[in-house]
Amino acid sequence: MDFKINQQERDALKGLPHLARLTYLEAIRPYMDYSTGIAGIKRGISYQSLREELYVETQRGNTGGSPSKDQMRRVIKTLERAGLVSIQSEDKRLVLKCELASWDYSAQNLLARRAPYETTTRAPSKNISKTNDCDINNPKAATPKNTLPATPPVSDINNNIFVFLINAFEKFWQMYPVKNSKEKAWGIFQDLSPTKELFQTILNALEKQSAHYQSQKAQGHWMPNWKNPSNWLLQKCWLDEITQTQQMQLPGKNNHARSRQYSKSSTSVDFFWESCKDAFNESNENNTETAERSTNIIDINRCKQRAY
Repeated sequence: MDFKINQQERDALKGLPHLARLTYLEAIRPYMDYSTGIAGIKRGISYQSLREELYVETQRGNTGGSPSKDQMRRVIKTLERAGLVSIQSEDKRLVLKCELASWDYSAQNLLARRAPYETTTRAPSKNISKTNDCDINNPKAATPKNTLPATPPVSDINNNIFVFLINAFEKFWQMYPVKNSKEKAWGIFQDLSPTKELFQTILNALEKQSAHYQSQKAQGHWMPNWKNPSNWLLQKCWLDEITQTQQMQLPGKNNHARSRQYSKSSTSVDFFWESCKDAFNESNENNTETAERSTNIIDINRCKQRAY
């Protein structure tokens, strides 16, 4: 891939560490989009891809390998301090804007270069005396011809939306309990293109559903498995409501329904015990009397054997 380095970039690269220069020239600038000046959107880059671009093969007398991720993070920070790049996203998918690079303005800012309004007016006729009354009273003749305002470039707007979608999807992916088919989920998330309000609603619903799921599992209840993230987004499961019977009990609060049910059962048992207590006491007294009588009976045969 052919690309050019301007004088501003060369001046900014002077004095930087060798690894920082190599990263900018070998791993960032070749993948910059010349219509936007951003690297990492059309062709995604990450710290891992930067390491792979800077891989050195092992040769006789030289140790091969690639820089670590911590080294790559320090390199990106060094390039940012030098003013060469600005970090648009710090998640797994890295998005960098090359601030000093020369990129094509002709396609994106063609309309923006035009003046917003044409201030020229129609020149009045020199021979005013020959004009009739209808031409003098015609309001269109004195009205200046204005053009519509120029359409602003949409490249910056699209880039900001794309960066927002990347950051939002990474937050959603970190919160979702089951992490399967990330690429498919990312495609559906792009098609959904949620606003900030809708994305906050999705996060709140996912947090409530996760807390409810963990609470039910802790109590020993059976719970179905989580759906794949792509199906969860496609079916708009953030709109699913937790029914009143399934809502988990908040900590620090008593379950009034269970306490009332227990009090009713306890009162019924107490009433039954009071009604049967007298009969139970009489049976106990009869049993004790028979026991005492049985202890007062003397076996005559045993006494005779002892006498003999």
